[in-house]
Amino acid sequence: PRRATPPPWPEVTRSGSWIPANVDYESLIGRYGTLVLATISALAAVGLFLSWAMTKGYLGPQQRLALGLITAATLAVAGMRLRRRERSFGDSILGLSLAITHVCAWGAGPALHIVPSWGAFLLAAVVSIALAVFAHAEHDEPLWCVGFSGAAVAPFVTSSGRANLALLAAFGVAVLASAGYA
Repeated sequence: PRRATPPPWPEVTRSGSWIPANVDYESLIGRYGTLVLATISALAAVGLFLSWAMTKGYLGPQQRLALGLITAATLAVAGMRLRRRERSFGDSILGLSLAITHVCAWGAGPALHIVPSWGAFLLAAVVSIALAVFAHAEHDEPLWCVGFSGAAVAPFVTSSGRANLALLAAFGVAVLASAGYA
């Protein structure tokens, strides 16, 4: 006679805790910890390469900005394609693309003065909101949180030191209203 497979263990949570009692910390750290470490390592490698190229005089400000935006766009396309096979990894690549876009916006505006600060802010905000809208349409809550967080920090990333309270308040209301809707 064939043996029936036993039902899986029910997920039990500790009293007053959101963490399940039977959570496997090794796989949790292996799955998400390595992803965070890889993302930080990739950003550090890009930063090290760029600082080396700038020190040697190989890259001027416009070339750095163009290279960064091309890298961000390439990662965004790769993340979209990877989402079909491995959703969490594709989402991480999309989040990395957003982070690089924010770094480029900061470099283009307040740091290198290639474009006005409002133009850098517009770039960071539009890309962040586009990612949040995409994630909302895909019912992908973690990716939506990345897009929302990017939109929330966009004014601070691209700040030139001069504040426009009315513009910041209008942007804050727009971001919070879209967050409430989502």
